Amino acid sequence: MLSYKNYYVAQVDEMDCGVAALAMVLKHYGSTYSLAYLRQKAKTDLEGTSALGLMKTAESLDFETKAIQADMSLFEVEDLPLPFIAHVIKEGGLLHYYVVLSIKYIANSNNPFSIEESNGNVINVYFYPLGIALCERGNHSQLSAKLKGVGETSIERIMNIEHVYDHVNYDGIYFYHIFSENEETNPYRFKAQNRTEFLAGIIFEIGRLLKNYPELFPEEIKFAINNKEKIKQ
Repeated sequence: MLSYKNYYVAQVDEMDCGVAALAMVLKHYGSTYSLAYLRQKAKTDLEGTSALGLMKTAESLDFETKAIQADMSLFEVEDLPLPFIAHVIKEGGLLHYYVVLSIKYIANSNNPFSIEESNGNVINVYFYPLGIALCERGNHSQLSAKLKGVGETSIERIMNIEHVYDHVNYDGIYFYHIFSENEETNPYRFKAQNRTEFLAGIIFEIGRLLKNYPELFPEEIKFAINNKEKIKQ
């Protein structure tokens, strides 16, 4: 089975999913190209990268490509060449690219997802008191399992960020370090520049409220917090 961690390339922003997927496939075959270079070659714009753009870019780098239209039955094909890029339509009509490294861990009714069999390719980090788990690895397999209602997963570690609330505030416009009584002249004040940063600030402040109600969190999380098990400060 191909190892996710050996080929993973993080996308810089939400428009990069196509070129990041291509970069991972190229990396598998021993070629390394920057996302900036691939963006230029594939003519990535504010809408992302077209499938045609990815194909032409791969071909310009001496790769043979083939585009097919398929459904989930594709994963039942024996000897399917791996890795490959899947261009899927997510809920709400959002288009997204995935790199398929292995068929074994695509969950279905005959093959429920198992954290024990994931070979270390799944890492979930729980942020307390946000109540949010961030999937660092294995998000595709876990999403498939979730959609089909099969299998189970686990939290690898817990990030307790309670102490951050003693030093940082978000007022809906600015993030600022609790440094000066005069917020207007606070040298550590940063304005949220886009929707993502705005939403991050809102979620951060929701965590401030939640930390006052520990009874809302699962018993396993509270036990781990109180006993400092698998916690990274």
